Amino acid sequence: MRVAIYARHSTDKQEHSTRDQIARCEAFCRRVGYEIAATFSDEGISGAAMQNRPGIRKLIEAALDGEFNRIISEDLSRISRDQGDLAHFYKKLLFLNINLETIAEGDVSELHIGLKGTMNALYLKDLADKTKRGMLAAVLNGSIPGGRTFGYDIVHRLNERGEPIPGLRKINPVEAEIVRTIFTRYDQGETLLRICEHLNDNGVAAPKGGTKWQKSALIGTFARQTGILRNTLYKGVLTFDKMAYRKHPETGKRVSMIRPEHDWIRVPAPELAILSEDQFDSVQRHIEERSNNFRQRRLIVQVMTGEEKAKRQRGYVRKWRARQKTANKVPEQPFYITSGKLWCSKHDAAFIHRRAKLNGCPHKGCPNQNLPLEYILPLVLEDVQKFSAGDLDAYYQENKSRRAFLESKLQSLISERSRVQSEIRALLETIVRSQRGPETLSHIQEREKESGRLKLDIEQAKSELENITAVPDADMKMIARRVQETINKWLASDLDSTKVLHDCVYKISIIPFWNDAEQSMQHRAKVAWDMPALIRAFSVAANKIAA
Repeated sequence: MRVAIYARHSTDKQEHSTRDQIARCEAFCRRVGYEIAATFSDEGISGAAMQNRPGIRKLIEAALDGEFNRIISEDLSRISRDQGDLAHFYKKLLFLNINLETIAEGDVSELHIGLKGTMNALYLKDLADKTKRGMLAAVLNGSIPGGRTFGYDIVHRLNERGEPIPGLRKINPVEAEIVRTIFTRYDQGETLLRICEHLNDNGVAAPKGGTKWQKSALIGTFARQTGILRNTLYKGVLTFDKMAYRKHPETGKRVSMIRPEHDWIRVPAPELAILSEDQFDSVQRHIEERSNNFRQRRLIVQVMTGEEKAKRQRGYVRKWRARQKTANKVPEQPFYITSGKLWCSKHDAAFIHRRAKLNGCPHKGCPNQNLPLEYILPLVLEDVQKFSAGDLDAYYQENKSRRAFLESKLQSLISERSRVQSEIRALLETIVRSQRGPETLSHIQEREKESGRLKLDIEQAKSELENITAVPDADMKMIARRVQETINKWLASDLDSTKVLHDCVYKISIIPFWNDAEQSMQHRAKVAWDMPALIRAFSVAANKIAA
């Protein structure tokens, strides 16, 4: 007799694990002389449904393949506690002519399926009732069900037996102040969008690790009464058991369903109140009023005729045009010398904008992350003020060899172009004298293209040479003086000066370093000037800048 063993347990705390069940079934098979063909198990899975259990599915597949002709289990509850699933499973075994035997019941028949299936179903119902009673008792003893709620911290404490006490909470003062701000602003008539913008602009971290505050975090859903503005715990009343979970008869998956509001359980928790009851109730009235207004607007649109809708739309367009005529222009975004110029020296990468006035390196773990603009600007100012005529002289000295190379290259290009142009003139004279054919004309066209390329190379070399050709010392000092004057205007918040300096900066490297004296990570800025742009701005247009 070839048999298959099946074992299952729901939780790690259950008295008999699958290993114990399998060992007991193996001993039973040896005692009665069964040959074990295969062993199947499901660990940590409820017996309320069979669809989500891979072990039982593999058992059925093996049965269809005829690998065994009897199934051994500890008792019928290991197969399933659901009456319908158990009966359906037994029908399959009857069709395949496979017997089901358990150590507790022996050979299973229709009588066992009916009686034990009913007993197991009653056990599940009784277990659900006890679980609910246990949750209510825990709440009455001060435990809060569910995960962490914004505004509260989880308290880790042990009981007299050294076991952790679940569900203890205490008020988080920082988050509690944010909750009060949200309720106060909404009570004063601010929209959800404006409240979210206020929180994001002030760098307030969103709940549950989100990057930005969203309206759904504040208002939640009406049916489930979720969201910060609807959470009764903030007024000192814990509301739970809003949802009922039932097994779908077709898929076996657990489906959430909303209980009627009169079945919700409410328990006073005054020690966790963040708001007064009057303020909370006032906000709930405002939510209801706004919701009613929204529903009325939707209903009006549904019953309007086509002509009324067109008239309404024309009114919207007229109002929009009137606002465009009288509305003030949107103020320009602040412009800084650092805009688009910040660079991480450690990873050789451009800074990215994270949120309001916060910039940083895109690489995780870099000490150049999340640096406030108010912190960066003084570092940049310190390095900008070091600019002097010596920087210009150093720039010219660094490019001395490059200048010599360009001068030599320029002379060579000029000579080469003269030679090509002489060759073109000679070819033209040859055509006039001998009236040569198309080959000569094609040769002339190639020489003209070469002459054009040489002319372009000459212009590029002249332009680069002009940028690195040293100016007299007096001019360098004049340029340095005008740069300092522009820096002083920049400090006085002069927008034109800021733009001029911004155009003269190639990049601003932020260099992190460890300060042993203060035992902290600090930064310094190194401004890389775009010297050609700076020389053009402060020599050609110097009079305009200084004025």
